[in-house]
Amino acid sequence: MFKAGFSELAFTPEFGLEIPGYYTPRCANGVLTELCAKAAVFESGDELCGLVVLDIIGGSYEITKKIRERVSKYIPVAPEKLIVFSTHTHTSVPVDFDLYESRKNIECVDRFCIKAADAVVAAYNSRREAVCGYGEDCEASISFNRRFYMKGGGVKMNPGFLNPDAISPEGTVDPQVGVLRFDSPEGKPIALITNFACHLDTVGGSSYCADYPAELSETVKTVLGRDVISIFINGCCGNLNHFDFTKAPSCKPDHYKKMGRLLGYKALSAREKAVVKADSIVKCVTEFMDIPMRQPTPVDLEFARVHANNPSSAVNDRDIAEDILSLYKEPVLTKPAEQQVISIGDTAICSLPGEVFTEIGLEIKKESPFAHTLVGELGSANIGYVAAKFAHDNMKNLPYAVQTMSYETRLSKYTGAVPETGEQFVKTAKKLLDRCK
Repeated sequence: MFKAGFSELAFTPEFGLEIPGYYTPRCANGVLTELCAKAAVFESGDELCGLVVLDIIGGSYEITKKIRERVSKYIPVAPEKLIVFSTHTHTSVPVDFDLYESRKNIECVDRFCIKAADAVVAAYNSRREAVCGYGEDCEASISFNRRFYMKGGGVKMNPGFLNPDAISPEGTVDPQVGVLRFDSPEGKPIALITNFACHLDTVGGSSYCADYPAELSETVKTVLGRDVISIFINGCCGNLNHFDFTKAPSCKPDHYKKMGRLLGYKALSAREKAVVKADSIVKCVTEFMDIPMRQPTPVDLEFARVHANNPSSAVNDRDIAEDILSLYKEPVLTKPAEQQVISIGDTAICSLPGEVFTEIGLEIKKESPFAHTLVGELGSANIGYVAAKFAHDNMKNLPYAVQTMSYETRLSKYTGAVPETGEQFVKTAKKLLDRCK
């Protein structure tokens, strides 16, 4: 028998906390939407596993361990059987590492970890017999590749609207809107898991906001019922955002609502195409790993010595320069992470531990032995940006000033995975998917 349980708990905190994600300091002074932890627990036979999605910019491996430790006190979900996803919203609470101009806040982290764990416990306690099915649609009008080949060589992230020096996007997008539909055996909607790839940075400002997944959830609840849980797993969007730089700017302040409604309509459309089945078989596998990190080169150090603590340097150059000097003095050789797969019938959910380029996610979908595969980034750890190898290759043998135009491939304390990491993600994902099949 297949059972599933779902829950959502808000963890929106007090005003005054720093909001991470930008090179300018921000302190929260408003609320546009609640910040939530949304959980799902799946069971069939002897297999019991689950996932929880937090409205935060990105959780470290330590955050995952804290959540799992609390979960293990109350329910029999093994630590390695729980995926902890982050949505990557840029209007949320501080986390447990410094990011750009925001500082870590362990007290805040401890509080939302409790909420996340409690959401998993609540989902476990709400388990009931369910039917499940996969559906999909396509939404190609709201997500765009943000890295462009430039005249004179190199690639630039966010080149500006209608920039005459921007030639064409370096990569592609993933327009797939994949959903898992969960109903009671009698046909009553229980939950909807949606997977789509685009950066959650459409809001800005200093108000807490879960970004477009909040409006997606509102759309789903309006149609299916207020008690239906809408869970969003962000796809591989390390090189994607909501700006179409080939056109004049057109996004309004409430663009997150437009995006959320569009995705909500597509998710509901995909849901109607799903063929639900009873007695789905659940499997979950995990592989732990230490990801090798790049080390500062002589050219990196030369750049760092010029820009570190230099008030005339751009703030992003200054921050990265200080990171490079720190990495030189205290090398970080590896970062701990894991990859996980949960399969439910003929559908698999694959997690990757970083901000991953969309081409890597597309390759995993292509290589998957499952009929349907959802790929989520920022799963159970965050090792920073994981660029496709071609993106690293495109920066080779160029002047250092050109190489620094895009921070997804720049060395920093946040980002430093070796160029082959994306290829390793694909190989490991294929191995785990094969084990679940």
